Amino acid sequence: MRHKNTQKSSGFAVHSYSQLVRFVEAFSDGHLNLLILLGQPGLAKSQTVKRVLRDASWIEGNASPFGVYVSLWENRDQAVVIDEVDNLYSDRNAVRLLKCLCQTDPVKRVTWQTASATLDKLGIPRSFETRSRTVIIANEWRTLDRNVAAVQDRGHVIRFEPTAAEVHRQVRRWFD
Repeated sequence: MRHKNTQKSSGFAVHSYSQLVRFVEAFSDGHLNLLILLGQPGLAKSQTVKRVLRDASWIEGNASPFGVYVSLWENRDQAVVIDEVDNLYSDRNAVRLLKCLCQTDPVKRVTWQTASATLDKLGIPRSFETRSRTVIIANEWRTLDRNVAAVQDRGHVIRFEPTAAEVHRQVRRWFD
């Protein structure tokens, strides 16, 4: 059953870079399993997360669900940042994968059960356990159906909405 209208995620509004850093630090310290960070382009969301999560595995740009699975295997037990993978929430296979990865249990079982000669060739199992926690960075997140809502409900949605003055203060720090 699909929602009649796609819903934009409401989340919790954060208006300063210091507040944003506190949320990312809480994630880094293991207090958050899933952090979905939303905000307009050009606000340095990714750069802020990179400064705090230096050892995280990054998946960005054009990534297929299969490519994400392979990356999760290669970087299992590390924090994972999925950055600007547009429309991830609209791909059924990606949502299934995210539902596994974003479970609230400390150890999650991630699976890819389709026949894939590539997995065999790479020596990657069809199922594995990981302690990875996840940050998703996007300009928008739409709750298209119950499955996407299930992913979202497993974490904390933060809407980064700094004022123009806050952005100018942050940019000024780059030059000081």
